[in-house]
Amino acid sequence: MLNDLSSQVFLNALLVLGLAAAVIIDLRSRRIPNLVTAPIALLGVVANVWGSGWSGLSNSLGGLLLGMVLLMPVWLNGGTGAGDVKLMGMVGALQGPQFALWTALFGAVAGGIFALAALAWRGGTAQVLRNVGASIYRMAAAGSLGRVEPTSQSFRMSYALAVALGAAAAYWYLR
Repeated sequence: MLNDLSSQVFLNALLVLGLAAAVIIDLRSRRIPNLVTAPIALLGVVANVWGSGWSGLSNSLGGLLLGMVLLMPVWLNGGTGAGDVKLMGMVGALQGPQFALWTALFGAVAGGIFALAALAWRGGTAQVLRNVGASIYRMAAAGSLGRVEPTSQSFRMSYALAVALGAAAAYWYLR
């Protein structure tokens, strides 16, 4: 087994590498390929098992699941892409559920700031408020959350940067 320190250094390096690749690719193409998230998440599970045995496995799989579950409602409502959900799963697989939770919370704050800045820049605040109201009305009328497909008028942003900033804030907060 790796000692705890070398295992954590490896996991931190994978986190930085995975987030950097996801941000660059997402900013360029508005997609985060499985080729980035899946192998790094798998390496995270293996490294956690190698470094901490069965507790590492449960911590890593718990983080993977929680990370994905936290962004799933946002994805279902058209707020992010599936790659963002898998990116949060990757973060959780590497660092565990507590880190995934704080990354999602801090990432939501960063994403909200980016969205407000973009709205102010584009001058589309009133239209977004009308769209949000219409979405809430449709969900209430249907009685459930369902996948909302973005329209050509939808604002799309690269959320990987918000996740990366959330992870940096979570790292600082938890250390």
